[in-house]
Amino acid sequence: MIHRLLVHGWSVLGSVLPRGRPLPLSAWTSRHKGLTVLLWLHVGGLFVVALARGYSPLHGVVDVSFLAAAAALAPVQRLGRRVRSCVVTLGLLMSSAVLVHLTGGLIESHFHFFVMVAVITLYQDWVPFLVAVGFTAVHHGVMGIIAPASVFNHPEAVRRPILWGLIHAGYVLAAAAANLYTWRLAEDERGRTDEARSAEQAVRAARDDALELSRLKSQFLATMSHEIRTPMNAVIGLSGLLLNTPLGETQQRYAQGVKIAGDGLLTIINDILDYSKLEAGKVDIESLELDPGRLIEDVAGLVAPPALARGLELIAYCHPDVPAGLRGDTNRIRQVLLNLVSNAIKFTSSGEVVVQAQLVSQDAANAVIRFQVCDTGIGIAPEDKGRLFEPFAQADATTTRRYGGTGLGLAISVRLVAAMGSILELVSEPGRGSTFSFDLTLVKAPLTESARIDVSQSSLAGLRALVVDDNETNRWILSAQLQGWRMTADLAEDAAVALVFMREAAAAGRPYAIAILDMHMPGMDGVDLARAITTDPALAGARLVLLTSGGDVDAQTAAEVGLAARLTKPLRQAELQDLLLRLTAADTAPSGSTPLIPAPRPAMEADRGHVLVVEDNEFNQLVAEGLLAELGFTVQIVGNGLQAVAAIEAAPAAYCAVLMDCHMPEMDGFQATEEIRRREGGRRHTPIIAMTASALAEDRDMCMTAGMDDFVAKPIDPNALDEALGRWSIRRPRSASPDAAPVIGSRAAPEAAVLDANRLQILRSRGPADGLGLLGKLGQVFLASVPAQLRAVEQAVSNGDAGALRQAAHQLKGAAANLGADSVARLCAELESMGRAGNAGNAHIVDQLTEELARATAALAELVSPAAAATVD
Repeated sequence: MIHRLLVHGWSVLGSVLPRGRPLPLSAWTSRHKGLTVLLWLHVGGLFVVALARGYSPLHGVVDVSFLAAAAALAPVQRLGRRVRSCVVTLGLLMSSAVLVHLTGGLIESHFHFFVMVAVITLYQDWVPFLVAVGFTAVHHGVMGIIAPASVFNHPEAVRRPILWGLIHAGYVLAAAAANLYTWRLAEDERGRTDEARSAEQAVRAARDDALELSRLKSQFLATMSHEIRTPMNAVIGLSGLLLNTPLGETQQRYAQGVKIAGDGLLTIINDILDYSKLEAGKVDIESLELDPGRLIEDVAGLVAPPALARGLELIAYCHPDVPAGLRGDTNRIRQVLLNLVSNAIKFTSSGEVVVQAQLVSQDAANAVIRFQVCDTGIGIAPEDKGRLFEPFAQADATTTRRYGGTGLGLAISVRLVAAMGSILELVSEPGRGSTFSFDLTLVKAPLTESARIDVSQSSLAGLRALVVDDNETNRWILSAQLQGWRMTADLAEDAAVALVFMREAAAAGRPYAIAILDMHMPGMDGVDLARAITTDPALAGARLVLLTSGGDVDAQTAAEVGLAARLTKPLRQAELQDLLLRLTAADTAPSGSTPLIPAPRPAMEADRGHVLVVEDNEFNQLVAEGLLAELGFTVQIVGNGLQAVAAIEAAPAAYCAVLMDCHMPEMDGFQATEEIRRREGGRRHTPIIAMTASALAEDRDMCMTAGMDDFVAKPIDPNALDEALGRWSIRRPRSASPDAAPVIGSRAAPEAAVLDANRLQILRSRGPADGLGLLGKLGQVFLASVPAQLRAVEQAVSNGDAGALRQAAHQLKGAAANLGADSVARLCAELESMGRAGNAGNAHIVDQLTEELARATAALAELVSPAAAATVD
């Protein structure tokens, strides 16, 4: 029985008492030194108290001698840590006993015991704590019985010393229990703190490991992307060149298959790389000039071939109230829309796919735009919506699924939309199609000079138009566009209804000025309807526009049935607007003028300049040479950066541009560019375009930091290469010196050498019917503003002000581009890029700009003079 009680008591005591976790040596040492100092303070303090209480000095010395001995033994290392702590403990409690004795047992002095016990608890060691509690309890019990008057300052204590001794001993034990409880709480808190600290350290270590793994993963993907893209560039490029050579039917089919497979593999590589960058949080959202209407139309134009191949109606529409001047990440929005529209086309077997932008709300600074993609495809079951946005997931995930793909497109899209501060929403029903949408808050920005000219709509206002299309969505969108230009539009769902409308309008004396006809309609198609309208004398006068899917109607047939123009779906709003303005202007021209059937694309200029290609891979050399030859450039190829530096040093004016690979032996593209820029100094600036298989944003930054002007990723897209060369290359014959001025064209066609004829024709066809149109007013404004704009550029270069240079060059670039002064615009673009990179330009480029401006203004002055205007008219 007694044994069980002892075991039970010990278990209870163990659950209450501290766990005895040892203190670090540094903590114990610091506390021991502090308590030793406190003990020495008691030696002097109690001696003063003894004298103050009337005791003799000898009595005081005897009282504090034990304290002094304990304080002297406390630092002795040979005694061991625990013995030393017990010596200090006894010394401090003896100071309490001496203080009680000196004060005649005042109750206030007893608190000194409790304070000292609490102080001893700081050791957090069982032995000194038990010594302290035991000494205090024994002192109160023994001295209370032997000499109660020296311990208890109360008459009752003298009469009943045993009871009072036990009471005071109980007080000591109660205080000890309180100290134990506090100790236990402190120890638990310390344990929790240690655990939290350990968990925090573990989380920090895991985060560091994750960041390192992410870095290694990104580095691995960048390396693999480069290694894969290099041979892919050869596969895609060479197959593209092969398709442009005479091939048999079987060879053509095989080569086309190789190119399609290469493009598909490149798409997969790009998807995986994009998803990895998004997962690592390395995708930055940029703020660029954004025209939602143009963006929507560009997306539709890119996906039109597969949509037409599947027989789908692809509709692109931007509501008229959407502002054109906004700022957002154009590239990322385009990427999301391309993913969504491509998916919609893939999962839609019949019907339509609509991509549109509409205004949700706006204020003075921002506009909320909703981008939406709708289809009439297979739809998505509710149970599949949850995992649709997960990587490598599809609604049909079986190995026998009908639709291919990696399943990364939507995972990338939802993360890109989130990075732009929105949510990709989905509304879908199986068998009835799907609608994906996201709302973006975009900053309003004024249209730059390079944006589309805002043409007055007075020539279109009030005109009556008839839209004939069997697709209801198409009819509604065309009607909204026409009404946005203040035209009146009637809608007909087929040819029979259209003929009724036109005859009723003619009989009422309110004929239609424009009739927009869809080519593919049931019963009577667009060509048959146009023929019926043309052969009916009562319907003569309406200008007929045919909407086709491309290649449906040849020019001869179009002329025979009386078509004024043909437009290819998906319809671009700006293209339709320009066409209607031209048709309106043509109504004032003499009768019998040629219908506005689109002219064939002019052939590429035979010699657009000489390009230096710096590439170590022989297959990529072959691809670059073939692509450049097709674009009208002559080519010189070198194998590394050292050879590139030597070639440019030997003939600095020979090259209109340099295509520079980044990763090469001996001297890579970055080092070569830095060396070329160092040698050029401020005398000249050769456009250098990076040509690399790396596709990360960091690579573009490295290119720009090294001094390159632009970036073309491998596999090389011919259109992207053409655009880059068009931005930077200025035609300079290999025999010309860098300072030689090109020959100015003859007076009969002064714009031929320096102004783009197509651009001038567009300006002439708009605005007043005076033969000059908008060209007259715009030309005069340009001629008046050029001197000040050129001075601003020269002043920025002279002052070394990169910011001012960027702004001045940007303004002059936009004005020159609007008038077709391409050489001026390209030089300004080069200066603008320098300013953006923190470089204040150089005098050589400013000299070139001055020469090109002189030529452009001379040609323009002849065009806008009264004599020239009369001649043109």
